[in-house]
Amino acid sequence: MDSTPTWIDLARRTKLLLIGLGTTLIDVLFLALWVYAQSWLNTKVIDRFALQGIESWMLLIFKVLFALATLVPVLAFTFVDVYKLVVRAIGEIRQAN
Repeated sequence: MDSTPTWIDLARRTKLLLIGLGTTLIDVLFLALWVYAQSWLNTKVIDRFALQGIESWMLLIFKVLFALATLVPVLAFTFVDVYKLVVRAIGEIRQAN
């Protein structure tokens, strides 16, 4: 009985797993960096403005818009990475059958 195909299969699965884990770790770090940057910006820069009335509402609107505008690229990269992992996994399953 030849054990070579088993080792090749194990190496391929391990490579796919490590790529998935690495990609997930990078995406989580990217999102954590976004959260840190948003909280730092709010506490160190924006909260120092003592605005009242319509100015405080405008500032709130811009804070929300800025947060969403900077979150969209992070989510886009995460979505692309997850999509690639799913496509690779489906390819592996089809290749195994």
